[in-house]
Amino acid sequence: MMHTSGVSSLNRVAAACCAAFALLAAPLALAQSSQPQLAPQVASTTGAPTLTLQASAASEVEQDIVRITLAAEFEAASQSKATTDLTAALDDAVKRTKGAKGIEVRTSGYNVWPTTNDKGKIENWRARGEITLESKDFAAASALATQLSDKAAISQISFSLSREARQAAEEKLLKQAADAFRARAQAAATAFGFGAYHVKHLELSGGGSAVPVPRPMAAMAKGSQSDYADVPLEAGKVTVTIAVNGTVDLR
Repeated sequence: MMHTSGVSSLNRVAAACCAAFALLAAPLALAQSSQPQLAPQVASTTGAPTLTLQASAASEVEQDIVRITLAAEFEAASQSKATTDLTAALDDAVKRTKGAKGIEVRTSGYNVWPTTNDKGKIENWRARGEITLESKDFAAASALATQLSDKAAISQISFSLSREARQAAEEKLLKQAADAFRARAQAAATAFGFGAYHVKHLELSGGGSAVPVPRPMAAMAKGSQSDYADVPLEAGKVTVTIAVNGTVDLR
């Protein structure tokens, strides 16, 4: 009987220890289950490094359009007189441009305003208008401007690059820019330890000012046509640029 009682006591102690261990292990297991499980980090081998590059080509192109602005100005005691005189001068000048080949003629800048004394009283009226000659034929435009100088004085000369000349220049530069982009892409691939590249995306853009650059002329008093020589015209150059922007995958 004594032996049986001792075994029972040991069993009860063992059961109590197991129960206590279970109670202690339960919070630990719960805490472990609440922690995020981190997957092993594996470097991706499917993607390739992407590089953004830019290359460009540029050239100096001579401007091929001239704009000559002639201005006529009159002063009279009345507004109607000043307007009449200006209109007659401009109409006469425009009629004399008829038959001029390769020259675009247009009027602009028509303005009439009063001049006043120190008391604010109108003393007289002034009227001013402009005629613009635009052409690729510099010599013809210069000769015509000289012929009209007895009615309107040359006030400004400007030059610009025509759309056709710009497009022709850009077409020549496109291959240069493309070659420069490919060379830069290959150099970058080699520098970073890759043997080749694959173009993913390309963008083209152009540059170069198309805005006429004015050349002011000193006011010229109207006189006989023989008083004037043809206006010497020498156009400047404008920089035309083609830029290639793109992204490539290194391989």
